[in-house]
Amino acid sequence: EREKTKYKSNPDIDAARIQNDYHIIKPDKPYRAVIKDRISAAGCRVRKDSVLMVEAILTASPEFMNDLPAEEQKKFFRRATEFIEKEIGRENIISAIVHMDEKTPHMHLCFVPLTPDGHLSAKKIIGDRQKLCRWQDRYHAFMAKEFPSLERGRAARETGRQHIPTWMLKRASALEKDGQEIADLFASINRLNLPKVKEELETRFPTWLKNVQVLSAQISSTDIGIAHWQREAAEAKRSSREAHRQMGEMRDKTMDLLAQLNSMRQYVKYMPEETRQEYDSARREATRMIHGDFDR
Repeated sequence: EREKTKYKSNPDIDAARIQNDYHIIKPDKPYRAVIKDRISAAGCRVRKDSVLMVEAILTASPEFMNDLPAEEQKKFFRRATEFIEKEIGRENIISAIVHMDEKTPHMHLCFVPLTPDGHLSAKKIIGDRQKLCRWQDRYHAFMAKEFPSLERGRAARETGRQHIPTWMLKRASALEKDGQEIADLFASINRLNLPKVKEELETRFPTWLKNVQVLSAQISSTDIGIAHWQREAAEAKRSSREAHRQMGEMRDKTMDLLAQLNSMRQYVKYMPEETRQEYDSARREATRMIHGDFDR
């Protein structure tokens, strides 16, 4: 709903454009209250591990979406909403909001996963990967009737690849930008500005370093870790140039982080002892991760 004033986790959001967002379906209560009402009306059982809400993101490629005139964009999102209504019922939809404040217009549609016979079951509705692919097949066929130029992306069942999480790409990009700014600060040090620059670095650098370490740990702990991307990239060379390009982009971003750490070695003498130890640890970990997985 874009109710916050800042979104550090998503640097793509342009706060000045949030006013251009709009609803196709707008909830008349907080999400949790709408969910509770719908489940109560259905009279179904709720377990502790029940999925109460499913969020779907509906969009197309940046080129397709941004080439559509404003009214055609609205038509696209209204028809996309109609598809979900046919699949799960209008009464189960909580909200459908179009975000115009990022690079590509897209819609977040949230619904309560209630089956026609009144069971709360996201598994029955969404299913496994194969069932989700069938959802996407039907979605494309439905949308293509109004937008014939819309092409179905290559299904995961054909490529056999997993997608890099969007949040991970955005986080890496944000850290890359912050790292460059910090590197520029190090490079700007001279006798006149040393106290001021050092004070700013002592505030920003440890935070950036910690965030790099956190992202590295998250990458290592996921199924789509660096080693996994390396194997995916090897397979992608045979099956999909686009998949290989995506893997390469993520590798390049990670390599850039290491390059930034390397470029800062000359400025270690300006760091407090505690920060220097964190720097050395992060650099060793980044080197191990990247060279250990990509260059083997």
